[in-house]
Parts: sequence; structure tokens; C-alpha cells
Amino acid sequence: MSHFTGQLFVHDTCMPAERWLDDSELMRFAVAFPLEQKLIALTLKVSRSPKDLLSHLRRIYFCHRHGMHEPLYAALLDWLIVVNGKGRRMSLRLLQGCRARLDPAEFLIFQGALDAAQALPGNRYSLFTKGLSGHSHLLEITQKKVEQVDFLQLAQDFIEFSQLDEAMTMLEQGLDAQPERTDLQAAALELYQATGDWGRFNKRFHALTAAGVEPAGEWRKLNESLCGEHCG
Repeated sequence: MSHFTGQLFVHDTCMPAERWLDDSELMRFAVAFPLEQKLIALTLKVSRSPKDLLSHLRRIYFCHRHGMHEPLYAALLDWLIVVNGKGRRMSLRLLQGCRARLDPAEFLIFQGALDAAQALPGNRYSLFTKGLSGHSHLLEITQKKVEQVDFLQLAQDFIEFSQLDEAMTMLEQGLDAQPERTDLQAAALELYQATGDWGRFNKRFHALTAAGVEPAGEWRKLNESLCGEHCG
């Protein structure tokens, strides 16, 4: 057991800490991808579901395991902002587990701001801090870094492991960043049809049109068919 996981949950749960925090299961679908792409995927998952604490823990552990100092600071800061003073013992265990990866000053700052993390300075990796330095990074990873992320390949890897919901999420994130990509549109449509998730299809159809993109012909045909069934 690593020093990090050794500080966490050992006395608080019957589930081994490694099972909670090891990123191997989460990232096994993308073993061939660079660490930066994996970090982007983890960060996007946190940004999409800020209250999903397990996603935060996986992001923190991933950064700790791979010695990513700035991303680790941001992941811890985003955790503290989201929990907003609750679960103090959990937060203290996280900080203690990450202490060796933080500057001494950063560790002390975090310790003294468990109830006021929103006031702490963010960096280019933080999502939920106020001001340009925190908020701009989500735009950075979806705009400036998007060319480095192969959303279609990541989605196909999810499909290989029968994780269809995650595959749809990855394709939708790709369409958020590049709505004009017909290959992403086609793959997403195929999954919507395979799962029968018409509500999700409808939401994405309107998102594409709102972005000024004309959905592919098959999208329009399906939308007209569904509208005929429910509006007729």
C-alpha cells in the first residue's frame, strides 16, 4: 500500500483504499494515451459532475501517483471548495496523504483554509476558483487542448469495455468542443439508437442547432420521426 492510500479510509471503510482510489480501473481503457490526456479526461469528469466525490478522489490520486504538482494542488483545492467545510476528517486525511507532494507552505495554507477554500488562489488547472486563473482552465482544455484529445478513440475504448454511458459522455464532450465533426455526430447517433436514449438524443440535437451546426441528415430524420410520434 502506498504512503498516500495508507493515510486514507483504512479505519473508515471495509473497502480497501486501493479499490477506491487506484486509477488503473478507471484508465484501463486508455493505457496507450499520454498522462496529460488522462488528466484531461479526469478533469472533465469532475467539471461535469462537481458533486461526484469519487471523481474528485480519482483525480487527486492520479495526480499524486504521477507526481503532478500543479494539477494536484488544483485537484485538492477543487475538492475543498466543493465539500465546503464538510467532512473535515476526510479532507485532513487527503491533505496528509498528499503532504509529501505539496510545498510546505501549500500544505499549511490548505490546513488553515478548510472552511474558506474559495478564497485560496487557483492555478491553470483549477476549475472552481473565482477569477480568470481558475475558470479559464476548463476553456483551455476544451479549446486549446482539444486537438490533443481523440474523443472518438476514447469513446471506442469505453465501448470495448461495455461502458456505453461513458462513451456517450465522451462523444458529447467532443461535440461540445467540436460540434461540426460529423464522425462524432455519427458515433453519438449510433449509441443513442442502440440505447434508446431519446431524451439524451433530443438534448444533443438542440445543442447542435443552438451551436449553429446543421445536424447530419440521419439526425434530422430521427428528430422528425420522434417529433411525429410525440407531437402528432
